[in-house]
Amino acid sequence: MGIFVLIVVALIVGTFAFRWLNNKYEDWDENLSEEGRKRIDSFKEYLAMAGWTLCYGFLALDSLFRDERNYWVIAGFLLAGLLPWIYTCYSFISKKLKARKYMHSWEVVDASLKSIGCLVNYYGNVIVANYRGLNFDVHFHSVYPDRLLLRLPAWGKIKQDDTNLETIKDAIKEVNENTHADVVLSEPDEEGDIYLTTNDEVVLSSRLSNHGEYFKSMFHYLHSVSGSLVERYPMLREKDSDNDRPRVGFTTGNE
Repeated sequence: MGIFVLIVVALIVGTFAFRWLNNKYEDWDENLSEEGRKRIDSFKEYLAMAGWTLCYGFLALDSLFRDERNYWVIAGFLLAGLLPWIYTCYSFISKKLKARKYMHSWEVVDASLKSIGCLVNYYGNVIVANYRGLNFDVHFHSVYPDRLLLRLPAWGKIKQDDTNLETIKDAIKEVNENTHADVVLSEPDEEGDIYLTTNDEVVLSSRLSNHGEYFKSMFHYLHSVSGSLVERYPMLREKDSDNDRPRVGFTTGNE
């Protein structure tokens, strides 16, 4: 009875420890390069083979040099030899399921953007949607397939040596504290231009019946957050060199 209780306790503790380690691994894996992920996958396969070989090598030696076998020890080594393979199989299945979820999220976003009249372009893992004259970037989270980062990039700019820069930074800090979106400043380029981008993280919910309307409302929200700064500081309004049209502001016409 005592051994059974110990096994149950060990299984419970092992399950929670595995979930904790897996969450830590996902957070760490998020910042890995593609080459780094391939190396980790190879290392896990070699670890599985090594664990299997060592454990069954022990059992072979044990059967040759011991008259009385301890079956608990044998069972433990069998389990230890199987665990790396079990984890390798789990990782493989998990990646396949995650890839399927990413594909589903990509298809939902793509179809939703097209349903509201967006002109859609693809740049690697980023979808760029042109909605009423403005380009919005849709970035997919590397760990969680249902999380997206929506960006209204480079909607305005200011010179590095502009006397209003510190005042505008204070205004941006105020906006970020009072809205869900974040306005960020780029590093100055070679000409001393600092560009402003508005970001917001969203989650694709299966409860939504119309993702297109959801994206439309988010685009309007990002535009309104950016526009609130332009209204206060017109010098941020970057103009097109051909027709002097402000970049921040939807084009007229039907939605």
